[in-house]
Amino acid sequence: MKYLHIMAHESTIHNSNILELFQSFKKDLNISNYFIFACKEPYTHFQERNNVKYNSNILKRGLTDLKSMYKEYDIVFIHSFYLRTFRLIFLNKGLCHKIVWCVWGHDLYNRVPYLNQDKNIFKYLDKKLNLHIMKKKVRDFIGIGIGYKYDSLEVKKLFGDLPYIYRMPYPLGYTMNEVKKYSNPYVKGVKKSINIMIGHSGFPFLNHKSVLDSLLKFKNENIKIYIPFIYGDDLYMDGLEKYAKENFGNKVNIMRTKLGYCDYIKFVSEMDIAVFDVKHQTALANIYLLLYFGKKLYLSDRGILYQGLDLENIEVCGISEIKHCSFDEFCKPIENPLCGKKFSETVLDEESIKKMWYKSLKYIKYHQNFERCD
Repeated sequence: MKYLHIMAHESTIHNSNILELFQSFKKDLNISNYFIFACKEPYTHFQERNNVKYNSNILKRGLTDLKSMYKEYDIVFIHSFYLRTFRLIFLNKGLCHKIVWCVWGHDLYNRVPYLNQDKNIFKYLDKKLNLHIMKKKVRDFIGIGIGYKYDSLEVKKLFGDLPYIYRMPYPLGYTMNEVKKYSNPYVKGVKKSINIMIGHSGFPFLNHKSVLDSLLKFKNENIKIYIPFIYGDDLYMDGLEKYAKENFGNKVNIMRTKLGYCDYIKFVSEMDIAVFDVKHQTALANIYLLLYFGKKLYLSDRGILYQGLDLENIEVCGISEIKHCSFDEFCKPIENPLCGKKFSETVLDEESIKKMWYKSLKYIKYHQNFERCD
């Protein structure tokens, strides 16, 4: 069987580990995997492979080309759903029956008008239409794959009780041994500063300005703010950088240069606090690393990340708490970091990830021995 993986996003989550993961199933499941990248940067790491292609036109190609592309393959995995409303309308059952939608977070939640509060009436109406069509189309998909366990709650809220939801977490580009190198026990002593991470990329849905505003009362404290802007909306990032510098001066560090995997792990391990003011699922690689390292997380009280981790009895804080807390309360380390560490290990461990994918792929092919994600 031939499986096509469409990777239309620029994120570094498209790493060599994920390609090797799919290739590892070739013999046991008798499948051949092919990959199409729509963004140049991740493609450059794999361009020597004969089963990898670059095609930026997949984001805008017509329906005829879409049918032609799908016809060649038995199953098409869409890693982050990229089809716009117009093309979605003409997506027939034959094509739908080949699709596995691997949810990233933004592609699930961004199609919900009331969650994004679009001021542009045309964008708002487009999202309403998109969601209306998607509710019908998704029932003809092979299934939906989720990396974050509790995305199943939002999937069911939007689309009803779908028959097939698969656990399909992504390998994060580094091994547990690499992560463990930076998992040092907390050393008591005088810290130079409290390191605060805001978001993981440069997109408006992360509400950086709102977070910065909530931290203004601590601007004279011994803090250092880090804002990763490795990728995102250029106009938004430029405006936010100016605002951050005007209000926090040299206490804010805007990170524009991409770090290597090990360097990024080290960076996360050196944070004390991370703030993600977002309602939908996002930044899972960062969240899992932060939990593993026992860092303090402030998440949107109304968001699925907060709700899911709270259901797992993991100690997380609501962003609304920042408004009322003192600096000492804001910085106070969490009391039980082991619960978060244990939870994150299941999705940081390569073998655990491989087992979840294998179980799902085996069911997709043979329709047996699969437990639904409830």
